[in-house]
Amino acid sequence: MTLKHYDYCPACQSDRLTRIESVPTIRIAEAWSKVSAQAGTALSHEIEAKNIPDCTQVFKCDRCQLEFANPMYSALSDWYGEVERYGVRWEFQQCLADFDTASNILEIGCGEGYFLELVTQAGYQALGLDFNTTAIQVAQARGLNAQCWDLKALKEHRSQQKFDRVAFFHVLEHIEDLDSFFADLTLLTTEGASLHFSCPNTRRYSTHLVEGNRLADRDFWDYPPHHQTRWVPSAIEKLLDRLGWKLVKVLDEPFNWIGVSSYLAALNLEKKGRSLADLSPLQRKATILAHMAQTLIPSKHYSGGSLYCMAVRA
Repeated sequence: MTLKHYDYCPACQSDRLTRIESVPTIRIAEAWSKVSAQAGTALSHEIEAKNIPDCTQVFKCDRCQLEFANPMYSALSDWYGEVERYGVRWEFQQCLADFDTASNILEIGCGEGYFLELVTQAGYQALGLDFNTTAIQVAQARGLNAQCWDLKALKEHRSQQKFDRVAFFHVLEHIEDLDSFFADLTLLTTEGASLHFSCPNTRRYSTHLVEGNRLADRDFWDYPPHHQTRWVPSAIEKLLDRLGWKLVKVLDEPFNWIGVSSYLAALNLEKKGRSLADLSPLQRKATILAHMAQTLIPSKHYSGGSLYCMAVRA
């Protein structure tokens, strides 16, 4: 794992920072062990080897409100192969609706190709990138144009190729060097190009309603080596403006009242060694309705998991 220290905010570069959290890194490793024994063990070894701090510090920018780990420490690609879960996201359709006559689309962090398949079926030319070899193999087996490259490798292999639209979903929070990332994007996009991306919503329900995920005041994956940053619209706008892009749209994923209540009901049953499938149709409805009553008030305050943004080159 690598370390990156900041004396200023990675988004707006203000030096007005406040330390808001100090979490023993071993607690992060223990939380990951419940999801993946391999991931938890790998992180524990990094702590023992003194490659990463014993205590993970989180700072907040007083100017733009970005929260970020300092120092940041990121995992190697095999970590993501073990813990990353791919699937269809709410923001995929939001993004697709924002495409117009774009002829050349780049998706960064395409995984197994769920979004890539959508845009390909819609008739667009699209290329997907990811450093998870297994995921790329799955995408390629589905007949998708996907490569196990980062942006620098893309520039080497396709030096003349430019993209009208770039999409990346739940990628921003993993990036340590934002300036380099956006500098590469500028070189790879045409004038008038647009970015379509999402990141975890700080107002998401899971942080407040799913106790098993919580570490201190956050979901356990909201700390390194998984997430380096926690984004709000004000920080996104400052970052984009500084790096030559203009934020034109921000959308909260809606709170799916029935979906969240069903998920929480399933989690509670799982703790008892049961599942919703074990219940009769009437018992299932009653169980979900009981959780709907519990989540009625939270549904007015919290959102779904994602924050979707669109930006254009300034």
